[in-house]
Amino acid sequence: MGAHDLLPYEVAERADPARELIGLRGTCEAEALEPTARAQIATLLKAVPEAGAPGGPPVVGIYPLELEGEIHFFVGIDEGAAKGPLSGLERERLSATRLAVTTHRGDYAELQLAYFPLLAYAHERALTPAETVRETYVDDPALVDSDSVRTEVALPIQARGVPNGAPQPTEE
Repeated sequence: MGAHDLLPYEVAERADPARELIGLRGTCEAEALEPTARAQIATLLKAVPEAGAPGGPPVVGIYPLELEGEIHFFVGIDEGAAKGPLSGLERERLSATRLAVTTHRGDYAELQLAYFPLLAYAHERALTPAETVRETYVDDPALVDSDSVRTEVALPIQARGVPNGAPQPTEE
């Protein structure tokens, strides 16, 4: 492993339009987040079979940045990608925002490593991170080798001192 392999994350910034997700909410203690989120995702995949399938819409997880105490989270897919009747699912609206984004490649147990470069990116540019992070599960670990599974990690950011919802400066 070379020195560049220790933090192999490139961070990019992009605008994300407002989105409507449909999925499931979950609540658990912080230490139980991974198995609880996996169970919610499995339930979502049963309700929306096209989610996570090859060529289908990826599952998106919305998690708090601070993982302490009781955790409230959401897992879903873009509402427009869902087919057929969807009973028992809830909607989550994601506001348009700027994102700092990186891609984690590998086992979910190491996914937290992708958060550090995102937080460093925000800090170095005097940006304020949101209280939640978005994880988009690009690959299904049942179909892809665990070392190759891709997860996009996106941290909503804004210029310091800019109220939520106010227009933000964009980088061209």
